[in-house]
Amino acid sequence: MKHLEFLDRVIGHFTSGKYSGEIQSAKIEFFGPTGAQEDDTQMFEHRISQFLDWYIFDRDLSDLGLTPLESISELKTMAIDESEEVVLKAALKCRHSLFEFLKMRGSDVHVKDLVTGDKLVILESHLTAGFNRDQFFETRILDLGGESKFCRGFCFHPPETCKYILGEVKRVKKLGVPEQRELIARLSRMRRKLDQYKHIKWDYIYTNEEKMRI
Repeated sequence: MKHLEFLDRVIGHFTSGKYSGEIQSAKIEFFGPTGAQEDDTQMFEHRISQFLDWYIFDRDLSDLGLTPLESISELKTMAIDESEEVVLKAALKCRHSLFEFLKMRGSDVHVKDLVTGDKLVILESHLTAGFNRDQFFETRILDLGGESKFCRGFCFHPPETCKYILGEVKRVKKLGVPEQRELIARLSRMRRKLDQYKHIKWDYIYTNEEKMRI
């Protein structure tokens, strides 16, 4: 898939050479000093992909004050061709949100954006396993010529957290984009904390009360 190939190339460019120190700092920012909790599950792969998406989409490079994708667009920090320019423009306008899985038709995935209520069909999804009707997830979606495409990074939240997440989504709908983005980031931190402290019940982490509030 061309959009994934381009994003992988961006990741490769901005995690090697002079950016090797940058990516190490980013890992500490995202995962904390202990780093990612390694295991052999698909969930670990999702965590790494989510981190790399965050790194190129959201995190400003320390010497530029721009994300890697923004730096390509504004400063030409990486050479790209015309087809990649199309993907870059879509990436800079990506839909980053919380979603509900609706159904699967072949390799097409039907989802609902929990924040906007929009229903989308992800055509020929590279990921078709792991979706459940009783589970919400975070990801980024690109609009490429009217076709919706998943990025690689996913954060699947436990089914037990759905009621809490819906309540938080309802709250931030009345606020604005910055608050909505902060909710997505906070839920992501909660998920990582739950992975880190497997002996602690989910409702001690997914909470606004003084327990292990994130």
